[in-house]
Amino acid sequence: MMSPTTTYHAPRSTRKAFTLTEMLVVMAGLGFCMCFGTFLIVTTLKAENTAEAAADRVSRRQDLARQFRDDVARAEIAPDKLGDLAAGPACLILRMPNNATVIYQWQKEQNVLDRIQRIGENESHKPFRVGPKETSIEFVRPANGLGVCTLRIGEPAGNGPARRSELSAAVGGNLR
Repeated sequence: MMSPTTTYHAPRSTRKAFTLTEMLVVMAGLGFCMCFGTFLIVTTLKAENTAEAAADRVSRRQDLARQFRDDVARAEIAPDKLGDLAAGPACLILRMPNNATVIYQWQKEQNVLDRIQRIGENESHKPFRVGPKETSIEFVRPANGLGVCTLRIGEPAGNGPARRSELSAAVGGNLR
């Protein structure tokens, strides 16, 4: 039996807490996992934005190609002049049936290719954003106004190589 002066000590049970070192190791591991997860999310968002911008550029380019080819194919002739306006590398004039005119003008300062349609006294504008800043546009037209018209689009080298596109159509292609 136990004497009154002897104290009873219970056997040590399993430990009830973690050491500071164990807590620091776990926190460092969680911090690493959070940093890696954040890196993955940011990388995924950048890739998504890049893909979206490329898809938007392709879509705008397809709209321009469709419109340009349709206009040139419906045109009767691509004249040198229309009043004070002269055709050249930054301007293409197309005379359409029924006294209509379509003019493509490159507005370098605004980085916009402007499609102007004139029917009698009425005039409508349809701007095309063709690429990033420093994009170049050049029209190549046949000497006599009949033949193949080409729209050359040059994009500067940004994060990749420089791009060059050409859109061509025959004047009056649908009428011949």
